[in-house]
Amino acid sequence: MEPTQEITQEALDRLDDDFSTYEFLNVHDMAYTDGKLVVTPQESTARREYHLEPDAQMYLANFVGLPINYIAKIDDPAVAAILWNYHIRKRGSDIDVLKLVGQRLGDVDYIKTFTTHSFNPLRPSLVVNACREAIADCVFERAPYVHGKNVNFHLTGPDLYEEFANTLGMVSDVHHFSVGVQFNFAGDGSPEMRGYGHRHSCGNHMEAPYGVGGKQFRIFTTEPSQILAKFTEYTRKGVEFIRQSMIPKIRATMEARVPEMANEISDLAKKYGLSERVEALVFESYRTEDLGGTMYHMVNAITRAANSDRCPPADIQKLHRMAGEITIRHDPAAPPRRCEACHQKIKRPVAAPTITEGETTPQDIIAEPEHNH
Repeated sequence: MEPTQEITQEALDRLDDDFSTYEFLNVHDMAYTDGKLVVTPQESTARREYHLEPDAQMYLANFVGLPINYIAKIDDPAVAAILWNYHIRKRGSDIDVLKLVGQRLGDVDYIKTFTTHSFNPLRPSLVVNACREAIADCVFERAPYVHGKNVNFHLTGPDLYEEFANTLGMVSDVHHFSVGVQFNFAGDGSPEMRGYGHRHSCGNHMEAPYGVGGKQFRIFTTEPSQILAKFTEYTRKGVEFIRQSMIPKIRATMEARVPEMANEISDLAKKYGLSERVEALVFESYRTEDLGGTMYHMVNAITRAANSDRCPPADIQKLHRMAGEITIRHDPAAPPRRCEACHQKIKRPVAAPTITEGETTPQDIIAEPEHNH
C-alpha cells in the first residue's frame, strides 16, 4: 500500500506550481479575429491576444448564444469572425461579467476556460491548510496530485485507523480512513468531498459521498475566507461521517449473510451497469479468494476486482464507489431481499389503497408474494 506523506511546505509548493502558471483576468471587452480572441481586461487598457482552447470556446459560444456545431462547420475564417463578433456585440455590457482563465505556454497565451467575475480562485495550499485544521496530526493519505485544473488530495490522521477482528480468517483486519477532496481552481466545477476506506492487508479501498459538494460551497458568490471556512467545516463533517457511519456500517456488513452470492452479484451488476466482463471479474475475485458469505466479503470482492490489472480503467472508480454505496446503504434491520430457502427474490406485499364505503376492491391491485413455500 502506498505510504502516507507528510504535509510539508515543499509538498504544498508543488501543488501550487501548476496553479501559479494560470492567470485570472476580469474581461472588459473582446473581439474575435483571425481565429483568436482579442481581450481588453478590466485591470488594463492594453489589449491581449489569446488562442481559445476547446473548453473556452464552448463556454463562450454558449454564453453569447452561438451554436458551436454550426460555427464548427464554417471554413471561412472571415465569416466565422463576423458571426462571433455579432453574437459578442449582442451581449453588450454583459461581457464584463466574465473572468478568463489564461495560461501562457511558451510564447503563446491561451484561454483555458471562462468563469464568472465573482469567482475567487484559491491556491491549492490554502485549501489543504483549511482542511487539515479539522484533523489532528494529519498527513496526506497518498501523494496529492493535479490533473488539468483539478486538485485531488486525501487527508488522514492517527485517529482514523480501525481494527476489525476475525475477518477472512485473519487475527486482525486493519483499515484506515481518509477524507478525500477534489476541487477545480479554475471554477469549472464545485468541490467534492468523500469518505474513503483503505484495507491494509490488500490495498483495497472504497469511497462514499457524505452529502457535501456543489451548492454548499457557493464558490461563485462567496468570499475566499468563507469558502476556506467551509472546507474546514466539511472536512470535520467527513471525519464524523467516517466514525459514525462508515465504520459502524462496515462492522454491520460483517454480520450480514448473503443467501446466494452469485445472484446477488448479478443483481448488483445490473443495477450499477457493469459489463459482463467486470461482473465475471467480481465473481472470480470472490470465488478465488474463497471468501465467506457475508456482505463484507462481497464488498471485498468488488474492491479486489478494481485492483485487478484486468479491470478496465474506466470501471475502477465505479467499483470503488459501488463498494462504498453498498456498505453505507446497508440497513441491518431491513428484511432480506432473497429467500434463504430457495434464493428467489422476495416481492413484498403492497398495501391496498384506501377504499371508501360501498366501493369494490379490484383484486389486481393487491400484490402477492413472488413465491410461496
